[in-house]
Amino acid sequence: MGRERRGMTLIEVMLAVALSGLVLLSGRMLLSQLQHTSTVLGRTARRSDGDANATRTLYALVRRADVRPDSASRFIGDSMSARFRSLCDAPGGWLEPCGVMMFLERGTDSSALVGQLSNGERLVLTRWKGIGTLQFLDVVSGHDQWVGQWGRSITPPIAMAVVVAGDTIILPVAGR
Repeated sequence: MGRERRGMTLIEVMLAVALSGLVLLSGRMLLSQLQHTSTVLGRTARRSDGDANATRTLYALVRRADVRPDSASRFIGDSMSARFRSLCDAPGGWLEPCGVMMFLERGTDSSALVGQLSNGERLVLTRWKGIGTLQFLDVVSGHDQWVGQWGRSITPPIAMAVVVAGDTIILPVAGR
């Protein structure tokens, strides 16, 4: 018959401490990874919400264009910018008349469509890779035609397009 064991050997204690340390270290690494993933998901969601709101604002500004025959309210545009009056969202939840200047900001390999409102607000409405241009849809004698400049007519274009290689955003203009 052998001796009865009453405790743990030093090796068993060291092994238990080492295993406990590994479990704690793994748990800490898991929590750190979860925190990083949560931060990345939150940042992505905010960017996605911002993009969706900017796109909604872009369509709303053009759709609500307030075009009149007088020279102060005319729709004027070229391949880099467009200027017109519109109805903008006010902080109280209603719509107020405002001036809108949309222009392309070109980088070395990308472009952004920026909206500058008469109240000073500046909105990056959309970004894309590649160099973009603006075009305007005109109806001349029953033929639709995209042109690179607008301003000779007292009526607004049928639509405005943001054209970039591989993509085109068509924005119907109000008042037509």
